[in-house]
Amino acid sequence: MIIFRKGYRYILCSAKNGRCPYFGFLFIILSWLLLPDSIVMADQLFDIKAATYISQEKVSYLEGQSGLRLTEGANLFLFETGRISLGEKAFLGLQLKQSFNDDAAINELYRGYFKIYFSKFSFEIGKDNINIGPGEYGLLVSNNTEPYPLIMFQTEEPLIFLGDWNFLLLKGWLLEDRDDVDDPEILALRLLWKPVSFFEVGATRSELYGGEGRPGYKLTEYPTLILGSKDNVPGKFDNDGYGGYDFTAYLPLEKLVPSVKEVKLYFENTGTDIKAFWQEEDKDKVSFPFFALTKHGLKYGLSISTNRDIIGIEHVITSEDTYRHHKYPVEGYTYQGLSLGYPYGNNVKSLFFKHKHNFTDSVYLEYKVGAYEQPVFINTGDRMRRYYASILGGWKIKDYDLEGFLRLDKTENYNSHAVPLPSQTGDIEDADKTFYILGVSIRYCFQ
Repeated sequence: MIIFRKGYRYILCSAKNGRCPYFGFLFIILSWLLLPDSIVMADQLFDIKAATYISQEKVSYLEGQSGLRLTEGANLFLFETGRISLGEKAFLGLQLKQSFNDDAAINELYRGYFKIYFSKFSFEIGKDNINIGPGEYGLLVSNNTEPYPLIMFQTEEPLIFLGDWNFLLLKGWLLEDRDDVDDPEILALRLLWKPVSFFEVGATRSELYGGEGRPGYKLTEYPTLILGSKDNVPGKFDNDGYGGYDFTAYLPLEKLVPSVKEVKLYFENTGTDIKAFWQEEDKDKVSFPFFALTKHGLKYGLSISTNRDIIGIEHVITSEDTYRHHKYPVEGYTYQGLSLGYPYGNNVKSLFFKHKHNFTDSVYLEYKVGAYEQPVFINTGDRMRRYYASILGGWKIKDYDLEGFLRLDKTENYNSHAVPLPSQTGDIEDADKTFYILGVSIRYCFQ
């Protein structure tokens, strides 16, 4: 047996055939059997999922799927997931993953965390990811990347004061070898206020900072780090900071159409720079409302839910400077080569329409059509335009979940970096190409 490290993954391979031994599922079952009965509660959950994708593109990925990458040809993934209760207010979550593609076999602890609930709050520590903000994918923090080590403190029930308040605080460690700064960290805060039932406003702050060779921070310095008042001032606080606000309006159409459960309009505005009175370089330069975001990311969306359908349309624009910073000039605002925010990265315009219909409680069909253009804010001539359509069908049969997936992509002026980092959006070929992805999966849940 050969064990070696690739980045911060541990890969186990057979010396004879280069394949990973399949022991993840066995590990979960043994853990379950060996835990004392007094610890394991009735809501324990274990499942195993096998998914196969055949991709025509040399390198690709599935957006918002926790860093699921594909290579040309057949790709096989196995997931073993377990949830074990530790009393009434705490549990352990575990997910193992085996990947077989590109003549490589990787076995890894994909996700694993401990979470405890108390009062109206929860605390989590482990390896996980999260999507922050309204819409399909977060602009500042999304589940587009693989899970990473983190600690997270958040509300599970609203705090009541002139409306409903929710918040989230996250600190993560992006443990990876990079070409700019190894092992940076990420900090994210989210505040959501719902003063009335039909309207809410949110604010999000994130920061990519630290890493090998960069300064560390004392606890007393974190307020300065969070406020970002010295983000653009040379020194230890000059980091890749972001801020944003969003508005969501809930339209009471259910009174007119009883089958409608929810209709919401949302708007999000983010910036990688800000002019504000608390910024050292902007004092006495701003007037009411005393701040202005610059170098924007913008999102507009509409979502409609009925008894059987979910319909969504969304438009996103990100600027040339989004997800880029002079302290992190190569990988930028990424983890394992994928954007920590919007999946398509910076310098992009994106539009999609999505519809999911539930025929019954166990049968559904979902289709999605969309397009994006990149780069849009650099006058370099060629731009990649990519159009796509996908269809996903699911059927639950007793303890089995079956899914089928098909996606077609047509590109004009193909980007040879199909998974572009911020520094790679200009690698455009004078070529039009078409690709497909075909996938099937089966999941079995142990009762």
